[in-house]
Amino acid sequence: MCGIIITPDEKKIPITKHRGIQTSSKVMDGWNYAHHRLPIQTLEDDNWQQPIPLKDDFFFLFNGEIFNYDKSKYDNDTEYIQDFLNNADMLGELLDEMNTWDGFWSLVISDGYNTFACTDPLGKKQLYYNVNTQEICSEVKGLTKSGVIDQVFISTVNKWGYNTDDRTIYEDVRRIMPNRFYHFVKGEEVHTVLDNYYDWSANVPINLYMIFLRNLFSVDFFLKNTRYQPYSPADLIAQ
Repeated sequence: MCGIIITPDEKKIPITKHRGIQTSSKVMDGWNYAHHRLPIQTLEDDNWQQPIPLKDDFFFLFNGEIFNYDKSKYDNDTEYIQDFLNNADMLGELLDEMNTWDGFWSLVISDGYNTFACTDPLGKKQLYYNVNTQEICSEVKGLTKSGVIDQVFISTVNKWGYNTDDRTIYEDVRRIMPNRFYHFVKGEEVHTVLDNYYDWSANVPINLYMIFLRNLFSVDFFLKNTRYQPYSPADLIAQ
């Protein structure tokens, strides 16, 4: 499963510890860039603890799986990503390369001042951020400072059973939207670098399509076999 958390508060790192069996982190300018790792393609005792260093003082955090990398050249997808990023223009060539990926992912690239983040086109591997502090995490919990419940989110979920924009249960926490590249700069507002970076019309991501179909069948099964009950704020916070 794995988990990513970026925060100046070291005490928050264990919040997502349940997402992996190994925890590693890097401290830069008072910020912790931490990763909870559940090895799937690699071994527990290898050297792929994150963050992974890159050229020009950048590093990256990765959660997910890329299925179609060259397995004759690389032992795992993390090695492939590191090699590519070290030999490519950070955004231009990266976006072109990501359009060849088949899998699901959340990716954070940073030098400690500029931080770029995105998730796969379906948002299978989620990332969230606090709009005021710019903390980033694989889960909502622990990111809120105000604790104020977003009533629009509650109303939407109660009415439809789901929410399609970037709102979360908390007013000061937002979801990094699928298929969108975000840029975080310390002391500035978060902004989007690019919408719809993944061109569905030009790709046939078999595994992504299979995940999409599985999710559709799961929702259909749920609707046919259960009686929908609206969520309460307490239910959502517990999740």
